[in-house]
Amino acid sequence: MKAQELYLISDEAHKYLKIGISKQPHARLKFIQAHCPLKLKMLMVIPGGRRLEYGIHIRLSGLSIHGEWYPLEGEKGIEVKTRLADVLKKKTDDFFV
Repeated sequence: MKAQELYLISDEAHKYLKIGISKQPHARLKFIQAHCPLKLKMLMVIPGGRRLEYGIHIRLSGLSIHGEWYPLEGEKGIEVKTRLADVLKKKTDDFFV
C-alpha cells in the first residue's frame, strides 16, 4: 500500500498555496484543477502523512484564507513562506521561484 505524501500546489501566478496529503498527489492536483478557475501546478511532493500535514497547518494557524489554502503575497504571504520554510527546513526560494 502506497504511503501518503505531502504536496504543495500553487496557482501559476504564485498568489495562493494549497497544502495537503494524498497517496496520489498528481491525481489530486487534477481533481482540484477541475474545480478551480486558476491554472494550478505542483510545487513539491515529499514523504509525509497526516502528522506532518497537521504540524504544518498548526504552524500556519491564523494565516489560511480558505481551508488549506494560504496567501503567498503581502505580509501574510511572507509569513506563510517563512513559517513553511522553517518547518520543511528548506530555503524559501527553493520552492517559491
